[in-house]
Amino acid sequence: MAQTKIAKALPYGIQFVRRLKIHTFMYRRIYQTLVVLFVLLPHTIFAQHKYFVYKYNTHFGLTNVEGTELIEGKFTSHSDKITDYALFTAEDKKQVLINLETGKKDVFDEFEGNSIFLDNQYFANVENQGQHFLWSQKSGEKLPMPKALQKLSFQNVYMINKDFLYAISYEIVYPPIPKEKPVQKGKNTNKPPTITPPRKIEAPKQVTYTYIFKNERNMPLIAKIAVDDDKLFGGKQPTSVFTFYKLKKTPKSDKQGDEMQMFSASRSNWNSALKPWHFYYDAPFDVVCIPIEDSIRILDGNFKILKTIASADKYDRDIVEDYFKAQYPNDEVELGYADFSAPISMGGSAKKPFWQISNTESLFEVSYLQEDVYIPYLQLQAAEARIGYDNGLYLKDKDNNELMIQLSKKRDQLPVPLKYKKQFSIQEL
Repeated sequence: MAQTKIAKALPYGIQFVRRLKIHTFMYRRIYQTLVVLFVLLPHTIFAQHKYFVYKYNTHFGLTNVEGTELIEGKFTSHSDKITDYALFTAEDKKQVLINLETGKKDVFDEFEGNSIFLDNQYFANVENQGQHFLWSQKSGEKLPMPKALQKLSFQNVYMINKDFLYAISYEIVYPPIPKEKPVQKGKNTNKPPTITPPRKIEAPKQVTYTYIFKNERNMPLIAKIAVDDDKLFGGKQPTSVFTFYKLKKTPKSDKQGDEMQMFSASRSNWNSALKPWHFYYDAPFDVVCIPIEDSIRILDGNFKILKTIASADKYDRDIVEDYFKAQYPNDEVELGYADFSAPISMGGSAKKPFWQISNTESLFEVSYLQEDVYIPYLQLQAAEARIGYDNGLYLKDKDNNELMIQLSKKRDQLPVPLKYKKQFSIQEL
C-alpha cells in the first residue's frame, strides 16, 4: 500500500522539483536586482534637485535644502523610482507626480512609471479621466495606446526587451449565429407546417489574450495569443507570462562546434538611462513558451505559434527540447534559459556601515565613516533614532511623533523642514 502511494506521488514530486528550480532561478534574479538598487541608490538620491522627500508621521512632503520652502499634501505613500520626480499617492487615491527641480505638479488617476523604454526614455502607463495613454517621463509627451487595446478594459503596456512589448487583456468572444434553414412550402396546403426545434445559441465567453507589439513608437501588433485567465492580474513582468529559451543546433557530423553562448550583459554596454531591474532589455531569445490550461504552447523568437503540447507539467523544459530534437533529427539540439538575469557579482566581503548612531539617554549623535574612522556629523534629541538602508534618518520623539529625512553621503546638504529641525534639535557638528 505504501509503495503504491509513493508511486502515485512520484510524478507530482518531479513536477514540484522542476517548478522549484524555475522559481529559485527567478528569486535569485530578484535578489540580484535588489542588490543593484541598494548599491546605486545612495549615489542617485542627491542629484541636482531643489526638493527632497521627508515624512512626518503618516504624510510625506518635499522640502528645499534650507527647510524654508515646503510642498505639502495628504500624501500617504511615496516612490522614488522615477528619475527626477517624486510620485505620491494622496488620500483620495490620486497619483501626484512632482518634479524635484521645478516643483511642477501633475495629477493622475493611475500612474505606473517605468513601464516601457522607447526612444531612449521611459514611458508610464497612465489613466486620467477615463483616458489611457503612455506618458514620457522625460518630456511629458503623450503617446496613444496601441490600436488593438484602445477599446479594451485593460490597456497597460509592458516591456519584454528592446524589440518587443506586450499587454494582457481580455475580449468577449461571441460564437457565430447558426443560419436558419429556409422553410420549404409543400404542395399539400392542408398539411400542418413542420415545427423546427429552437436554435441552440452558445453564450459568449471571456477570453484572455496576450498582445505582442513591436517596440516602436506606433507599436504595431504582431501577435495575439490566448493565455490562462490568471495572467490577467499580475502579468507586469515578462517572465510571469512567458518562459524564454536560447536554442542551439549543431550538425551531428560537427561535434566540435562552438559551445552555446548565453547572453550576459555587462556594464560596458549598459545604457545608463535604464533602470537596474530592466537588465533584460538587451536579452535575446529564440524560443518562447506560454503555459495554457494543461498544455505548453511553443513559439519561435517572433512569437509565431509552432506547437501546442499537452502536458500536466506546463513548465517542463524537457518536453520543449524533445520537440526541437524531433524537428531537427540531424542536429545536436541544446535548449537553455535565455539570460534574463542581473549582470552583477554576488560576491564581496562585508563592510562597515557608512553611518553610525550612538546615544546617551535622549541625545543622539550621527557619525559617518571616513578612512575606517567614524567622524561626528549630527547631534539631535529624540526618544528613538535609526538609519535605514535608504540613507533615511528615522526619528521619534517622546510623544511618538515620527520624522524621516534623507541623508547625503557627501554631507553637502541636510534637507529638513525648519519646524522639525527645531522640534528634534538637529545640529550639524
